[in-house]
Amino acid sequence: MSDTNWAKFWQSLEQIYKDEDGDLVAFEAERPVLETALTAIAAKLTNTFTIVEPLGRGGAGVVIRLFDEHMKIDRALKLPRPRQETLVDTVRNEIDHLTQLKHDNIIRVYDLGSVPIPQYTLPYPYFVMDFVSGVKSLRSRVEAALSDAATAAALPKLTSWLAKQLMLIAEALTYLHRNDTIHFDVKPANILIDSDDKPILSDLGFAKRKIPDAPPAIVGFTLFYAHPDLRAEYHHMSDQNRVRKSLHPKDFKFLWDIYAFGKTVLEALALIDSSFPDAVQYDYSFVYLHLMACRMLDGHNQGKEDTLRAREHQAQSGEPLSVYRETWLNFEARDF
Repeated sequence: MSDTNWAKFWQSLEQIYKDEDGDLVAFEAERPVLETALTAIAAKLTNTFTIVEPLGRGGAGVVIRLFDEHMKIDRALKLPRPRQETLVDTVRNEIDHLTQLKHDNIIRVYDLGSVPIPQYTLPYPYFVMDFVSGVKSLRSRVEAALSDAATAAALPKLTSWLAKQLMLIAEALTYLHRNDTIHFDVKPANILIDSDDKPILSDLGFAKRKIPDAPPAIVGFTLFYAHPDLRAEYHHMSDQNRVRKSLHPKDFKFLWDIYAFGKTVLEALALIDSSFPDAVQYDYSFVYLHLMACRMLDGHNQGKEDTLRAREHQAQSGEPLSVYRETWLNFEARDF
């Protein structure tokens, strides 16, 4: 990439950080490491891929568009943010397995490489994945649909659409579990809706296999969506929502993904309820999605008063709404 193109690249990435954070504190702290790593990655990929532009930045990583010079198609490059140094090597032993996973509703991982950089003892890793065009997260897609919904008459179409998307993601999770793989980070931000309205379960960076005789491994997950057994005695990282823990793979549980999926469904329902609080109780798709989500919580459902307090706290603190009732109709938390 020419100096001019690199300058445009960093300007774009700077704007992405500013849009996400409201300031450039994180960008200025992370740029030196990212610049070193990307320069090395670009040199390593030069015969196959061209770095095009930054696409986005999440809590754990930066996503960049690549162009495959041989296949003449776009790919996506993902590398961990510098502050995630305790997790950058957690997936190295899983790459051969991850590249074999193929499902229409799971993002495809093609390769994991690494480059040595002076700032870290271990090589700095990166993923090459499918590029998904016109993508929005599940939460963003629901929010966009609600903004276009003038009246409650739009509710049945939205909840029916949501049910179909969730069914396909449930099938994707079933595929992972049948292949002894736990995603570990199911959440609305990791369910992408592409330009063809197809849902895709993304971000396999924390995925791990359940192997009886494997040594302990560092697993990562997002605290809000994590099963209570998984998040117990966690170790804080820079982002309090991102946590890590050392566990024996024999102790991994598929129900951890199911619990996180239930919390994900509840978050989508919370958004819909906030727009149509008086109508949702009459919408069958909404009501039964709510029951399904409550049953996914493995009996760790919060009571009505607890969820009400959590919703009030989010409203008062200006946090994005993500909490919804974990009880259904006249059932209490203990009934689950």
